Amino acid sequence: MNRHLKTATYKRNILLQWLLLAVGYALSGPLKLLSGLSGRKRSLKKAKVLITKEDRVLLVKNTLDPARWTLPGGAMRKMETPQDAVIRELHEELGLHLKLAGVRHYATLRRQDSNLLYDYEIFTIELIDNVTLKLSLEILSAQWFKLKNMPKKTNFIQQIQFD
Repeated sequence: MNRHLKTATYKRNILLQWLLLAVGYALSGPLKLLSGLSGRKRSLKKAKVLITKEDRVLLVKNTLDPARWTLPGGAMRKMETPQDAVIRELHEELGLHLKLAGVRHYATLRRQDSNLLYDYEIFTIELIDNVTLKLSLEILSAQWFKLKNMPKKTNFIQQIQFD
């Protein structure tokens, strides 16, 4: 396959992923209503990672919720372990290639939003070296914050106790 065709295929796949994210977000309201009608709570499993370097934490703004800072990570695929989901999400969202050995489980958090139940597996990674981030289309921005100066608009980060 020639270089131009590979590039076009890659761009098409990225665009399809972004559209699926947008459609999924747009459908989340109707899905909430449908799950509410059936009387069952819909459960979503997510894996997030608290990336630290010295006294700083890496937070991202996602295109689906641009008003809030959050931890990198996302939904777990069917039959995927939380650790594998974290490694995959860091590669997809930030272009990071990290080893599973450096990932430690930190906490499990549960959050309920109307008829959706979110189960978050939170992991930690301590970076020693500087890294270059390569943001995907689903990430608007990424920024290092000092623990003392965390942003006010965050997504559930206030539930995490920083040592």
